[in-house]
Amino acid sequence: MGELRGGHFHGGIDIKTEGRRGLPVYATCGGYVSRIKISGGGYGHALYLTHADGSMSVYAHLDRFAEPVASYVRKAQYKQESFTVELFPEKGQFSFAQGQVVGISGNTGGSTGPHLHFEIRDAQQRPLNPLEYNFKEITDNIPPFVVRLGIAPLSHNSRVQHQFGTAEFKLRQEGSSYYLDKPVPVHGTVGLEVQAFDKLNGAPNWNGFPCIQVEMDGQQVFSQDLDRFSFNKTRHILVHTNYRHWTEKGRKYQKLYVDDGNQLGFYGAEPEQGRLHIKDTLPHKVRIELTDSYGNTTQVYLTLQGAKPQTLLPKDFAHGRLNGPHGWFIQDNTLVQYIKAEAQAYRAIEVYANRMTYVVEPAYVVNQKQVYLWDLRQGLPDSADLCGQVNRYDFKAMVPAGTAFKWFGKHLDAYFDAADLFDTLYLSTRYQYQKEQAVELFTISGGAGEGAAGHGLPALRPYEVLLKPKQDYPREQTHVYSVNEFGNYGFTGGKWLSDGVKFRTRNQGTYTLLTDTIAPTIEKLKVSPDFISLRLDDDLSGVAEYRATLNGKYVLFHHDPKTRRIYTDPFDTVFPLKGLLQVTVTDAASNEGIFSVTL
Repeated sequence: MGELRGGHFHGGIDIKTEGRRGLPVYATCGGYVSRIKISGGGYGHALYLTHADGSMSVYAHLDRFAEPVASYVRKAQYKQESFTVELFPEKGQFSFAQGQVVGISGNTGGSTGPHLHFEIRDAQQRPLNPLEYNFKEITDNIPPFVVRLGIAPLSHNSRVQHQFGTAEFKLRQEGSSYYLDKPVPVHGTVGLEVQAFDKLNGAPNWNGFPCIQVEMDGQQVFSQDLDRFSFNKTRHILVHTNYRHWTEKGRKYQKLYVDDGNQLGFYGAEPEQGRLHIKDTLPHKVRIELTDSYGNTTQVYLTLQGAKPQTLLPKDFAHGRLNGPHGWFIQDNTLVQYIKAEAQAYRAIEVYANRMTYVVEPAYVVNQKQVYLWDLRQGLPDSADLCGQVNRYDFKAMVPAGTAFKWFGKHLDAYFDAADLFDTLYLSTRYQYQKEQAVELFTISGGAGEGAAGHGLPALRPYEVLLKPKQDYPREQTHVYSVNEFGNYGFTGGKWLSDGVKFRTRNQGTYTLLTDTIAPTIEKLKVSPDFISLRLDDDLSGVAEYRATLNGKYVLFHHDPKTRRIYTDPFDTVFPLKGLLQVTVTDAASNEGIFSVTL
């Protein structure tokens, strides 16, 4: 519960089923079926049981439902002529007593292996922590374990080890306690981050844990208790964690402070919400306590040493994103620029912003690199002369969170609603349009920096983008595709207008326009009078829909996108599998593939 997933918190617990499907799943408490949902992704076959007190239990990734629910669902699928359905039976239409079988375990939907996803929700549909119900089947006497600790500067003038950048530390472990042996010099407002996990007895999985407390000098400065959350806030995990570390290094750091734009409701009422203000030269003792659902605790001890910022730093102090001889990146509202220092050099640079020239002294020198800081709220620079090395930024707009904003460019337009962003976005047109052979590339950039893989800042909601291509395309079969750092394409869609193609996205990065004229392929895996299984493939835009008929009448096929299979329901007795079967598969570019066989 609350485990950190890609773009959401895990809403319940996953129960192993011995690596196989077909185990009976029992009602945890008596109640009536209030919702049923079947889809190829997500929860797959999911059953929602509402109990007398208004709470709800959820059983997901089922292989099938118990009768009479299974027949009711199949009838609805035939009526709607769709495998994907969402149903809300009348109260009391289907009821189960505690201990009755509600379904059979499976591997449907977005499941990556056979298991049961189980949730308990309150009357407001917020998931609760099932482990707080003290299931006797689960044993846990293992405290959480810490992989790394991070300390981040949270304001323009803040420093960690005299630098503007997040410092990462491995800790010394003694039992269930961890120690950072050397004091860390800090100045200004800083925040702690932790990469940590929990384990249960008898299972290798690295799990989440609900409770964290932070004390500095004996005073509690931060706390969280992830015992429940709202599904409509789950994407706020992207500001609950360090998004950049996750996208660039694959490390999930939890912030032990409430960052800008974070609206999650499971934090304590500490006035500074974990932001530590240190402007003296005194040592400050910090204790972090991590607690799992069974009360096992882990302690982390460290000292933050207040220190006046230094400018000439030892080589072994270097940390952060100073890659290569020169470059730049954005952290929060600060533009960080750096260049390799000449011997004994300590030289100012010129920053061009607001139609003026500003002389900027180095903030510090470390590992033979001079580092310069520019507060973007003072103005968006056009470029900077770093001692003869010119950085060009092409910043075009400061897009504030909480305000509707429209930006019109030569190659693309962007439209932001007031609730689309977590935090301020510094929109750059650098590399906005490129052409590689016959492919047009459009890059939406928040100025992440040199070498950034297009991640930039995460967005809370999809915003609109209008691409303005120079080439002509067959519009009906041409759509927007994302392009990742490996050159792979992902179908995004879009709608053609008179002046270009408009689409919605929550991701910065590179997009292109591709034309798909190739129909999906349908491969016969098994065809018999008792069972039919087919594999669906498409070379570019992907399978959008399929439809099967037997002697001209709709026949139900289940869909498992992760294996690219569709197959008949072995419990379906609506039709004998005899006669002419025809399956039509349509991709997202409206190309059709047809499979026919006489049974």
